[in-house]
Amino acid sequence: YLRVTVGPILWRTFAACCGVLSLLIIICESTIIFRDVKNLSVISWVLFLDPAGGWGFLVVFAVPLLYNTACVYFAFFRMKLFNFYALHTDQNSDYGSLLFNGTYMCRLAPAITFNYLNLLHEPQRAEESGISPAFLLGLGEMNVVPFLGADYYNDYAPILIVLLCGCTYL
Repeated sequence: YLRVTVGPILWRTFAACCGVLSLLIIICESTIIFRDVKNLSVISWVLFLDPAGGWGFLVVFAVPLLYNTACVYFAFFRMKLFNFYALHTDQNSDYGSLLFNGTYMCRLAPAITFNYLNLLHEPQRAEESGISPAFLLGLGEMNVVPFLGADYYNDYAPILIVLLCGCTYL
């Protein structure tokens, strides 16, 4: 009875929450380019309403980051590179596929986190306050990409994500 009556309502609610989070992340991705002018990131506004921190801060910080990570990893695990590095069910994946996917997951995690910190405009906030998060201290500046200049790549690459989302929607 619960599966038939409550289940569809829960799935629709979950889908609506995922849609809102996706739209929120896309909007915040499009505001990265304006970070020098003004902080337009909705997640950043909500996150820093309570500067003391606490559980609300943790939930508002963690939920979009976990959702973003789950979306990237779900798409990554569904990807099949000519069925060579594919992950199969029932422990049918070979060791090369497992090593490739595990290694690539480890390479994606810092990039996802750095992108999320850019969504929050955290590098600019760290410059203004003089207090930098431990992640940015350990990672350092990511302005060594020679494509489009030093800092332009970090500003304009998120616009490609927004364009890709727009093309996918059409």
